[in-house]
Amino acid sequence: MTDETLFIAALEKPTPAERRAFLDQACGGDAALRERVARLLAGHDRATGILDHSLAPPDTEEPSDRADPPTERAGAVLDGRYKLLEEVGAGGMGAVWVAEQTQPVRRKVAIKLVKAGMDSKSVLARFEAERQALAVMNHPNIAKVFDGGTTDAGRPYFVMEYVKGVPLTAYCDDARLSVADRLALFVPVCQAVQHAHQKGIVHRDLKPSNILVCLYDGVPVPKVIDFGLAKALHEPLTEHTLHTAHGQMLGTPLYMSPEQAEFNNLDVDTRADVYALGVILYELLTGTTPLERDRLRRTPWDEMLRLIREEEPPRPSVRLSGGGSLPGVAAKRRLEPVRLTKLVRGELDWIVMKCLEKERGRRYETANGLARDVERYLADEPVEACPPSAAYRLRKMARKYRKALATLGTFAVLLLAATGVSVGLASWAIRERNHADQQKQTAQDQKRVAEVNFNRAVEAVDRMLTHVGEDKLARVPQAESIRRDLLRDALRFYRQFLAERADDPVLRIETAHAYERVALILFELGPRDECEEVCRQALDLLEKLSAGAPDDPELTHKRAGVHALFGLLHNELERFPQAERSYRQAVSLWEELGRRHPEHRKARAALSTALSNLIAVYRNTGALDDAVAAFEKCRATLDDLLTTDPENAAGYREHLAMCHHNVALVYAAQDKGSLAEEAHRKALGIYQQFLRDQPDSVKFQKQVARASNNLALFYSRNNHHEKADPLYRQSLDAHEALARDYPSVVGFAYEAAGSYGNMATHVRKTRSAGESLEWSDKAIRTAESVLERNSTSAPARLTLFNALFERALAYDKLERAEDATKDRKRMLGVSEGQSHITMRLFRPSPLARLGEHAKAAAEINALVTEGHTQGRNLYIFSYVLSVCSAAAGTDDRLPAGERGQLAEEYGGRAVELLRQYAAAGNFKDPDRLARVKANKDFAPISSRDDFKTLLAEWDKNLPKPEVLPAPRTGK
Repeated sequence: MTDETLFIAALEKPTPAERRAFLDQACGGDAALRERVARLLAGHDRATGILDHSLAPPDTEEPSDRADPPTERAGAVLDGRYKLLEEVGAGGMGAVWVAEQTQPVRRKVAIKLVKAGMDSKSVLARFEAERQALAVMNHPNIAKVFDGGTTDAGRPYFVMEYVKGVPLTAYCDDARLSVADRLALFVPVCQAVQHAHQKGIVHRDLKPSNILVCLYDGVPVPKVIDFGLAKALHEPLTEHTLHTAHGQMLGTPLYMSPEQAEFNNLDVDTRADVYALGVILYELLTGTTPLERDRLRRTPWDEMLRLIREEEPPRPSVRLSGGGSLPGVAAKRRLEPVRLTKLVRGELDWIVMKCLEKERGRRYETANGLARDVERYLADEPVEACPPSAAYRLRKMARKYRKALATLGTFAVLLLAATGVSVGLASWAIRERNHADQQKQTAQDQKRVAEVNFNRAVEAVDRMLTHVGEDKLARVPQAESIRRDLLRDALRFYRQFLAERADDPVLRIETAHAYERVALILFELGPRDECEEVCRQALDLLEKLSAGAPDDPELTHKRAGVHALFGLLHNELERFPQAERSYRQAVSLWEELGRRHPEHRKARAALSTALSNLIAVYRNTGALDDAVAAFEKCRATLDDLLTTDPENAAGYREHLAMCHHNVALVYAAQDKGSLAEEAHRKALGIYQQFLRDQPDSVKFQKQVARASNNLALFYSRNNHHEKADPLYRQSLDAHEALARDYPSVVGFAYEAAGSYGNMATHVRKTRSAGESLEWSDKAIRTAESVLERNSTSAPARLTLFNALFERALAYDKLERAEDATKDRKRMLGVSEGQSHITMRLFRPSPLARLGEHAKAAAEINALVTEGHTQGRNLYIFSYVLSVCSAAAGTDDRLPAGERGQLAEEYGGRAVELLRQYAAAGNFKDPDRLARVKANKDFAPISSRDDFKTLLAEWDKNLPKPEVLPAPRTGK
């Protein structure tokens, strides 16, 4: 590695000790290389860090020339009870050590002591001031002082709470916290600063590196540290004289208030800390500071101070929309770029800009005032902050350009004096013209007010829509009806807006986008009919817009998105031909968009998702080769995106996981077991890695649960029950937790019910029917609770149907025929009139067992005619027709001759379908043959000659074990 590479890598290490350890390992035995890099680091800390480091006043007194005594190194013991372990930080006057306190309690502490050679009078006074500042405060979000003393060399130290954390902004970005979570973490920081202010202490150097976030029992807690530049407002902090010399700057330039950048900054008060909090909040929202780091680094010192004092920063939403880093910033906040900008625009802009006012009288009076406004925002209550008035902006401009305006004023006086006579003579004409202009101006003012009010209304509805879609409402029990009502209100408002502005293309696009968002939320909440209607309205509006602008890439992208949502909806309702058409339309639009606009990465990413979903649709329609072709195209698209757009690699890897999951089911249908297992494992592995990186992510908890369940089902169907068991349990635990934590999300509830049903099947096959009954009961109760809240939930109805089916099988095994009959009758009631193909496939089974053989056979014939003849379906139809054969032979409602005729007909049809099943790749599979022989439902046709012949042919076609020749022996 080069000097520069090592230098850059070392800068990433947060503490001096970690840098030293890194250099020891990276440089090996090359002492010269290590020395060169160490000099670069030292130069960086002295020179280039001015924007990030505190500007403590230079010391005009002569420092001590004592060398650092050996008793103050690692291993040294202070005051007989503090053993120094490792130096973890250093500032202008002090060093911070991690130490072990041995008595009266054993714990890790932090010790700050004056550096050797820095024990001048002013440094000692400032050090004592910091110690006293911390000592008077007692707040859970401020590092506590435990003790103090002096070293053997006579230098003071104090003992603090050991705060092992990371800077606030780094923690938020690393954890990919949402905007709401960042604000929730910011509130206690404000409250801690307020506590300091109440104790008469102004921090004067607030910045992310002085706010460390620690995890206590998994809960992030911010801690304010480093009161080295603190100022007392009332009583002095120390008996020693402590003052700031004229012309000295205190603070860190990136976070410094305008009054701190004045050459006479003696009257800095608590509002300087409010300004710094505003800068931190700006950075939490946008990923950068108001005055950008790179710009200030290139700016001369005097100009830097002028910028801090005078330049108005852009609003956070403006900074976001105008920056090329928006996609990366949005990804760290788990939002789409457009949604992040819209979320920040408005109230969050106002809150931040109120903190950053150059006139401190216009800032929040207290840190608590800022905290309360943030809390109001989080609670969806009106905030106190508001945008500055036009008059105020005019006054600011006048102050900024006062010299130029004074000069213009002089010329204006001369001009007025010279033209006074002319003005007097023309006054009557001017009055007439002014009267006409006033009427015109009144109309224009009214129009402007209406425009402002209209835009505010659109923004308010959009904000309401955003909040309805967020996860926090999902945690509120019985919130579905409230969310649906809010969605309907949002749609009604948008329709009113559109009626007022039918010719506004921007509003029409926004309305179409709003319809799409509403449809997505409705899809999550469950009402499929409403979702479909809103989708249709969005598509109609977008088609009309596209007719007037066929080459608009955004309109094409949105049209494709609505087609894809239609595909998702049709697939959910098992309308597979319609789903295929919708997805193919979406794929066609996105492919065309990619050809015309190859830079449109969002379109290519969305294309990969549509292709992945199309794989599932092809599987359901039996077009397995088309499904594999779609997989190859999807994988190629994602591989290209991962190479060309690594910044958004996380999203592409998520799409790749879904792609692997869908093709795994295709491979399983093709009896390609090893490929299916590999694809299932790849999908699960990707989701597990995401969940390790984001343990609180609801989305990835759900994906890991589903992927675990899918792999478990694969193992079960291939009789690898020992591998399936832990995966079923993992999936079940995750689904239970989601259903418990998000009670208003219908999908989580019926997915938990599905997990109970899968566990019922698993334990019936591997352990006992009694235990299976317990899991079936839980599945049924959970599905019923969903249907009580949302009677139109088709997935919940399907889950209930499956659970009843499984419980009936358990009752059969326990020889509880009456209970099994009740469940089968109820199955028929649940599935009556339902179009779900799964229910249609399994309805003939309870019909046959209840003696309704004619209905069962008729439904099987309809399914075969429609083309539902994938291998597993043929197997099901075959054994159900065998049961029909037995039912017909004992049906007292029929004449004796007709009974035998029907029994023969059903039996022949059963053998015919079983032969088709065997011919579809199963003739060489011993497991399939073993399953047929073990299935008691084939008993009614077991004596038939054609059935016996089929089994004999099957057995003959099985691969025979290779017989090795006997070894030759010598004579």
